[in-house]
Amino acid sequence: MSKELSNVVKSLEPHVKDFCKGCYPTDGFFNSILKAAIAKSYEFCLFTTLEEGKLDAFFYTATLRGICEDLISLKYYYSFDVEDRETVIKYMAVIDMAENVRTQAEFFNSNKPTQPVVKKILDDSQISLARGEIGNLKGKYKWKSSGYRPSTREMAKSCNLLKLYDYFYAATSRWVHFSPHILTRMGWGDMNENGEIDASYSTSHFSGYYASFNCFYATYLFVLECKLIKKEISFNSDAWLLVEKLEKELLDTARWPELVTFEEMNIKPPSQITYILAHIAGLENSEQKMSMVEE
Repeated sequence: MSKELSNVVKSLEPHVKDFCKGCYPTDGFFNSILKAAIAKSYEFCLFTTLEEGKLDAFFYTATLRGICEDLISLKYYYSFDVEDRETVIKYMAVIDMAENVRTQAEFFNSNKPTQPVVKKILDDSQISLARGEIGNLKGKYKWKSSGYRPSTREMAKSCNLLKLYDYFYAATSRWVHFSPHILTRMGWGDMNENGEIDASYSTSHFSGYYASFNCFYATYLFVLECKLIKKEISFNSDAWLLVEKLEKELLDTARWPELVTFEEMNIKPPSQITYILAHIAGLENSEQKMSMVEE
């Protein structure tokens, strides 16, 4: 990524820190998690521009999935009536905590029963109330998932963000699931006289690709998150100019990081000039949208 992009990201830090302060519960549940999500997205974006973010970059890529799902969920629940979005966030948090406490108790009872842990925070009637409140909203907003929350893909489709979801699901789900592609990609070496590759396997292989992928798409998701919930983000005009500069840096990038690269397929990639000419042609033919939000 360009030095200019890195400088712009750093310049945003005081603005983001100022926005990500608040008073709970006065701010409300939705605004509180919005501030937390913006802080998370920005801090990862900043981290990927630093030297430490380039080391062992393989292990950070999965973070993009959580940020993408935050973005989609915030956009989806923002479309609810104000009172309803407060209710759904509140009771989802209640159910999440209750389920985590139950799962925790089962694990420690089986593996280390002598360790004191939180084993119960709510009685059954409180959990039933939470599920009932969410059930009412499920009917009102017509989500189809059988659980107590709509699926991320369903929310993405509702918000016209399905292509974004599909891309980042494909890009990052492989880091949290078994993936022969990711594991075989770790093997690199030279061809021997028998036409076989003498490979060694390490997450450090292809590290430059992961560092670039993380930096570009962390910035992409941060900018998109700011744009999608712009009315709720109280940045001043200087901060919004910086966000616009970040967007321009991304849109001016001739080669965006791909899921499958020429390099890993042992195919000689096009020259940098070819990428630049293709980029210019796309702009001239209006094939490359200057908007990062699907209409």
